[in-house]
Amino acid sequence: MFQRFTDNNKVVSALVPLTGNSDRASSAIDTLGYDQVFIVFAVGAAGDTWSSTNKIEMEIQDGATTTTAAAADASLTTVATGATNTGTAKIVSAAGDASKIYTTQYTGKKRYIKAVVNFSGTHTNGSPTSVTVILGNPVAAPAA
Repeated sequence: MFQRFTDNNKVVSALVPLTGNSDRASSAIDTLGYDQVFIVFAVGAAGDTWSSTNKIEMEIQDGATTTTAAAADASLTTVATGATNTGTAKIVSAAGDASKIYTTQYTGKKRYIKAVVNFSGTHTNGSPTSVTVILGNPVAAPAA
C-alpha cells in the first residue's frame, strides 16, 4: 500500500531561511507522540570569512517543558568537537562548509526541543541559514 511521506512524518519549519548575523532560536517543538526526531540544518553562501573564531554553531536544546537548555551530546547522533555548548551538531567555520545541508537525529527523552543557530565572532554581512525538523514514526498515524 502506498503511503505518503506526510502520513508518517510531520515536517516543522523551525527557523525559516534568513540571512542573518546574530543568534536565532526556534520556538519549542513538541515531540510528544513521535519516536524519531530528525533535524536538518541548511547553510548558504558565506557572507563573511569564516574561521575558528568567526563561525556558526548549529545547536539543539531540549527540556521537559518549553523552557530548554543545551542538549547533552549523547542526545544527538552527530556531535561537533570543540563546540562552545553541548548539543552542537555542526560548527561551520570554513569556506568549504558553505552551501550545504547538515543533519542529526535527536535521541534524547525530553519532550521539547529547540533549534539554535549560534553566531560567534564578527558577522557583518550575514549568512543564510534555516532549520527544518522532521518528526517521524508517530504513535498514531497519520501524523497531525
